[in-house]
Amino acid sequence: MPLRSPPPPPAPLVVEEVAYSAVEEMPLFPGCEDISDYEERKSCADQKLMHYVYANVKYPEEATKEGRKGTAVVRFKVNYKGEVLGEELVRDPGARMGVEALRVVKGMITDGIRWTPGRSQVRPVTVQFNLPVKFKLE
Repeated sequence: MPLRSPPPPPAPLVVEEVAYSAVEEMPLFPGCEDISDYEERKSCADQKLMHYVYANVKYPEEATKEGRKGTAVVRFKVNYKGEVLGEELVRDPGARMGVEALRVVKGMITDGIRWTPGRSQVRPVTVQFNLPVKFKLE
């Protein structure tokens, strides 16, 4: 009986990175990890996120000159490691407001900000996140 060579090794397992839009626990901006109740921690994290955004956003000069206001929306993913990626502008009110909102979200990456990842069925998952940034002249 002739000797047969061993079968080839199995193909590597490819994990498709699915981005969820809603999960049991949404990603949380850092700074509230010491709060045990999820709803309280989420409320705190939302406040920290808004503080980060509005502390870093600069009202575009073009919008100021034109007296423009509006809401820009930036979509991004928070992956299962808590990293921000795939940022894109999905609503741009013009006058460079959308560009500025996108710059602030990209700043999370350069600042090395790690979110608490979203969770589905107890495991960390990648979640798509939409962030509205309001521009309003005072």
